[in-house]
Amino acid sequence: MKPMTIEEFELARVAHGTDMANWPTDVADRARLFLKTDEGAAFAASELALDARLAAFADPPGTQARADVFLGRLLDVPVQHMPVQQANSGFLSALAGLYQDFRTLFSPLGLASQGVAYALVLVVGVFVGLQQPYDEESSVDLSSTLFSSSADFYLEDQ
Repeated sequence: MKPMTIEEFELARVAHGTDMANWPTDVADRARLFLKTDEGAAFAASELALDARLAAFADPPGTQARADVFLGRLLDVPVQHMPVQQANSGFLSALAGLYQDFRTLFSPLGLASQGVAYALVLVVGVFVGLQQPYDEESSVDLSSTLFSSSADFYLEDQ
């Protein structure tokens, strides 16, 4: 029987898993012959070295204890921070919430903050208006159409 090549061995491992006991007997026999060759032994040694490196990263010492502490703290969150009980969401509770909003809106601090915001908007509007140059030719005087002049009152005299 001819031993497999390294490519055939890798394909068989992908197809049948890493445990050669689960492989078909003819494929497993060829794989054992491959592992007895120099190329197969070098391949097996490199795979064992890789497995050892991965095992060192997989479960460092104390990982389970740290995980237990973390999960214990996670389970204590509801005890430390109880959820806020929602009020009855009926019509009366909505009115009470609206009343509370109005009390906050018209409190002294609320009125002062609204006044400051109004003044800031007014000042910004004035500064923006002052930035535009006044052009006599393009301006339209609507006052003659909106307001009557004193000459309109004395039309009978003419």
